[in-house]
Amino acid sequence: MRPVYYMRGKKILWDYTAHYRKARQVYANSEGATGGPLAGTVAGFGLRILFPEDRGVCIDLPGNYLELIERIRNDVESRFEHCRNCFFFPKLALDIIPDKTADVPAVRNQEVIALQLKNYLDIDGLHDLCFAIVQELERKIYRSYVIVDKVFVHRTAVCHQIPQASWLWHYDNHPREILKVLVYLTDVDERSAPLEYLRSTQSSRPVPGSPLAPLYGDSRVADRVIGRYLENGFECHKVLGPRGTMIIFDNNIIHRGNLAKDTHRDVLILQVRPATFRARPYVNPQWTGSFPHVAFSLKPGDVSPRIKSDPGYLT
Repeated sequence: MRPVYYMRGKKILWDYTAHYRKARQVYANSEGATGGPLAGTVAGFGLRILFPEDRGVCIDLPGNYLELIERIRNDVESRFEHCRNCFFFPKLALDIIPDKTADVPAVRNQEVIALQLKNYLDIDGLHDLCFAIVQELERKIYRSYVIVDKVFVHRTAVCHQIPQASWLWHYDNHPREILKVLVYLTDVDERSAPLEYLRSTQSSRPVPGSPLAPLYGDSRVADRVIGRYLENGFECHKVLGPRGTMIIFDNNIIHRGNLAKDTHRDVLILQVRPATFRARPYVNPQWTGSFPHVAFSLKPGDVSPRIKSDPGYLT
């Protein structure tokens, strides 16, 4: 059966590539974009890091960028104080859950790796930030209309757990046209859960995962494979920076999260992909999902978020 799943994965890639070509044509016709409908592509985008003071690097951050980050950070911080707003990873084994997250025994005992916000649509400052940032992605990176496919807000808590799930080396095995925009909402150093990725020591280019065929096989990367890379001119790079540091990346590069050792890390993640229509607002329940939804739509023209428990989501 594996060859069947592999070919199915390849068909998903072909469909996304064709959809992106159509999206660029629509954008060129609608916006009067210069350079032709096929100018610019996200294939091989890799990873870009923007610090709050950067200008003219990949995209332009708005003049009130730090103000927007502060609004989002304050709202997110207040929401994480209450269990009713959160999913916990690993899941809590409690019949009665306290009101305050600080009162959860697993949090106090540093057994919780991460907390994830359930509600994301009304975060203060989110729509303003998306309006500024996603327009830049449309003009300078995609050269097509874009939808915010997912919004993820999570806190990596100080813990002593063994790394698991996204805290292991992996690549997401998504269609190439999907990028993630990760924004640190807290200051991040070596011991506060930085994003880490594998890159060439000579070119600093990140290493893509392989094979790229969505839903085919396991996209975890064994430590022995990472070891061979490190012996042959590659290095692991942790992205450190103050709140507001932005990482735009192809999530098919080999990367992982780190556990928080001293202080927690809060992040906002936007998952974006091409669209054949002008989406306003960019974050909209008609096309924007979050943690309960499937990782990506198998059909690029289908923009409706699909719940993971939906038995028909693979059709």
